[in-house]
Amino acid sequence: MEKRNEAPARMAIHPGSILKEEIRERGIKQRELAHQMGIQPSHLSEIIRGKRPVNKSIADKLERVLGLPSINWMRLQLAYEYDMIGLPRESGVIEPVHPGKILKVELAHRGISVSELETKMGIPPGRLDELLAEKCRLEAGLAMMLEAAIGTNASWLLSLQNEYDMLMAERDASFMEKLRHIRQIAAAL
Repeated sequence: MEKRNEAPARMAIHPGSILKEEIRERGIKQRELAHQMGIQPSHLSEIIRGKRPVNKSIADKLERVLGLPSINWMRLQLAYEYDMIGLPRESGVIEPVHPGKILKVELAHRGISVSELETKMGIPPGRLDELLAEKCRLEAGLAMMLEAAIGTNASWLLSLQNEYDMLMAERDASFMEKLRHIRQIAAAL
């Protein structure tokens, strides 16, 4: 059985790499795409080189010009941010990443105000702040509401929470000792 701390490293792929391949396949020049999007060629170059994120505005322009859904570009950016935050350290131990950290990046990239989102979602003020500050768990209902509000897949967010919970449990020495004890008892049965 593979141990969790021996999991292979995630490979962070910036959406700019995917964009570069897409325009190559379509035979579009970067300068031409930048013009069609209404942005500076240097700005597009920085995105393609992974020096700038794909924010909501850029994602919308890519959808308009290339016909590839804005939400897909945002999901690629979010996945990249998640992978960058969650890449294992040199020791090989995967660092736990709370879904609040990912949502914080997502909202910042989209320029969405937390209080405005809470109001539009009809949830009490401060509820999202607690989640973004990693002070509470992401529950299924809130994950589904976030999916409805901003399009971030609820199942994916909940899988982040489960992975975070598992990694944090593995760091709890007393809990791991309890598991070891349970395994010893179960082996004797």
